[in-house]
Parts: sequence; structure tokens; C-alpha cells
Amino acid sequence: MKVLKFGGTSLGSHKAISNALSILLNRINKEEKIIVVVSAFSGITDQLIALSDSNQSKRSQEILQSIKSRHVEIINHFFNKTEQQSVLQQFYDLYNELIRALQLISQNREEPNKNQDYISGFGERFSAQIITSLLESNNINALYTDTRNLIKTNDDFGFAKVEKKISYQNISDYYQKNSDSIIVATGFIASTIDGIPTTLGRGGSDYTASLFAAAISAEALEIWTDVDGLMTADPDKVNSAVTLDHISYKNAEGFSKYGAKVIYPPTIVPAMKYDIPIYIKNTFKPELNGTLIHNKPIDSSNTIFGISSIQNVNLITVRPDNIEYLSEILPNLLCKEDLEAKILECKTDEKTVKIVFSTPNISESLLIIERAIQDLFGKQMPNYEISKNLSMITLIGNLADKSEAKNLITEINSIYDGAVKSTIYSEELETISIFTENTDENRIVNHLHELFITKEMTVNT
Repeated sequence: MKVLKFGGTSLGSHKAISNALSILLNRINKEEKIIVVVSAFSGITDQLIALSDSNQSKRSQEILQSIKSRHVEIINHFFNKTEQQSVLQQFYDLYNELIRALQLISQNREEPNKNQDYISGFGERFSAQIITSLLESNNINALYTDTRNLIKTNDDFGFAKVEKKISYQNISDYYQKNSDSIIVATGFIASTIDGIPTTLGRGGSDYTASLFAAAISAEALEIWTDVDGLMTADPDKVNSAVTLDHISYKNAEGFSKYGAKVIYPPTIVPAMKYDIPIYIKNTFKPELNGTLIHNKPIDSSNTIFGISSIQNVNLITVRPDNIEYLSEILPNLLCKEDLEAKILECKTDEKTVKIVFSTPNISESLLIIERAIQDLFGKQMPNYEISKNLSMITLIGNLADKSEAKNLITEINSIYDGAVKSTIYSEELETISIFTENTDENRIVNHLHELFITKEMTVNT
């Protein structure tokens, strides 16, 4: 059994949908056992989020019309006249539910995250219904599956935490009951124990697929997207970036956490726990091997395998007198604060506590951070500084040796004299992150790639 997940870009056009369908039919004709997990068609989730946030009836009507036209056009393109009626009826039933849901939330805007989770999940429901019908039109016994009935979470709307024991049992039972069908499951969406819709965060369809793979002990998880695999750097920034043939779970987690958008970070954990290999493959070039993520590290004498970067992050550095006392308390405190921000890193060393975060409202977040520090220390405020709008450049590789990591940090500081504002070493993921001005990012990323990475060092030929 394999779980195949198709992202929005793999379902974003007639050609993409045709390619995805061809991949599925090819597997089915070979009598492979598969489960399919789908995202919304590209761009639809953004439109749904805009709907949930909009108070403007005219703007809402324009978005609704765009969503309807997009799906109706796809249905008319892929189905013959006989098939269209039933597929369109399915779509309109769900579309009318969306309209009723919008009417309800317009009367209650006190829980915006809860409302957004409900509305934003319609995209996956639309696409899963259509893909199921496409398989059925090719004489495949396909089963539309709403994962809100299977994956259960807490009520942290927007990025709900999965109740794995319950969810795994639900998925396993469902699969055993329907093993004769090709299950086509909605990615991204789930629900609380009480049935209130939740989501697993943007990119959460990858995570859905990983949960399915873990629950049924799948042979492999395949993430189908619009790139050839995981690359040594962002090809939009580094022309010499190459595709990695294979990489360890740990290194893949480093790539995903620090900026690579090919795979959603939580996806790694269930697959790694149950030792399920993950393949990153290109829907538009299915003949390519892609990148294999598994429990074996790259066989190379080189210590750096790739470089990721994130722009516009903020770094707070605290230098307390009693670092031992604060080594756990302060990072945990700040990570739990309601900052309306995404915490990327909380690290301590022998002298400092460093917290890296991104936020749409830096001023408001800083006020909350300062209040948290004041509440913790009272009048004995420690020295601390804030660096705003930096680029976080992360070297990913085999850096388990602390002394080697420190030597590399020293080398980098000497090369980019004055350009590196700060550094963080993650022993857990064996990465080094350096912080620089956004204007220096492109120059440094390209130079580091040239300095540390060659095709021979990284690709298993």
C-alpha cells in the first residue's frame, strides 16, 4: 500500500489534472494498492480565506463567482454530457453549503479562526469530489472520503494538534472496511472530538497523507508537486542548485523547518516514527526518480548538503545573569505567549537565550515579548536586544560535532566580516543558522552554495 498526495499545483490546470489522473490510472492498472490525498485546486484556499475575512458583500460575490466558475469549467472539460449532470449536482450541493456557512459566520465574527477553518476546508472537499468522480468515470471503484470524520484534533483553530491515537484507529478501521475501494481523501482538514471543523495549517495536506501512511503502515508516501524533488537550495535564488537523490529524515526536517517549501514540516514525524520512506516527485515529469527521504544519511565526506533561507525574521537576544535558571523557562514562556507570530527557533547557549520569530505586526509582538520579560524578571531586567527584518540562512548537513560547528561559524564570520549579525547552532537538527540583512541574503546564499556544495558531493549517482 502506498499513499499518494497531490498538491494544489498538481491540480492547478487541465494539464496538471490530466497528469495526476494518468499517474493514478497507471498505478491502478498495475494493480498497486493506493490511497489518494488531495489538496484544493491551486489558489482556491487563498480565495476561501479571503471570503472568511471579508465583510464586503460585493467582494465576496466576486470571489464566490470565481470559485464556482473555476470548478464548473473543470467539470465541463473533463466529463462528457452524460456524466456532467451528476458531478455538477454534487458540486452545487457543496457550493450551497459554503454559501449557507458564510451567511452563518457573517452573524458571528467573534471566533475568526474557527470560522476560517470551516470555510477554508471547502477547497479540499471540492477537489476530492471531482477527482473521485474522474476515477469513477474511468471505471474505478473510488470512494470520496471526508477526513473530518477520521482525523481528530484539539480546538487550536488554524493549526490544530492531532489526537494521533484516535485518528490512527479511525483511519485504520476505515481502511479495513473499505480496502476494496480507492480511497480519495481530503487533505488539510480535520475536526475536534465534538465534530467542529479544524485545519492542520497551510501545507497540511502533506501531513494528512503522512498520518494515513502511518495509520495503515504504508510501504511508502509519495508527495506529488511541481518540482523535481528537494534541492540543495532554492533554484529561484541559486542557479547552480541541484536535486538531491536521497536525504535523511533529520536533514529533510531541517530543510522544511528553515524555508524549503517542498514539504510541510510536521509531515516528517509520523513517517519517521514508523520508518515509512517519503518520495518527493514531479507531477509534470513522473518519469524522474525525485528525492527519497528515509533513515539513511547522504553518503558524503561533505558536511553541508543544502542551504535554506527565510526573509523578514526577527531575532531577540537576551543575556540574563542566571542563564542556567532561564535555559528552559524563558524560551518556553515566549513560545507560549499569544504573539500572533510564528516562532521559528528558541535556543540557549552558555551566555544567551535567542528567539527567532516572524510576525505581521512586529511592534505589537515586541510589546507582548517585553511584557513577558518584565513579568518574569520584575525590576531586574536583563540585557536584551531586538534585530528586526533579517534573513535567516541555514546550513543543513552533518554537523553533530559541536567543535566542528563552532569552527565553521568562526570561518563564516571571518568571510562575511560585519554582514553576519548573529548565529544559532541547532544540535538537534545539526544545522547552523546565520542572520544577515535581507539585502545581503542573495550574495551570501550563492557564495555559501559555491563554497560548500557540488553535485558530486550531494547527489547519489
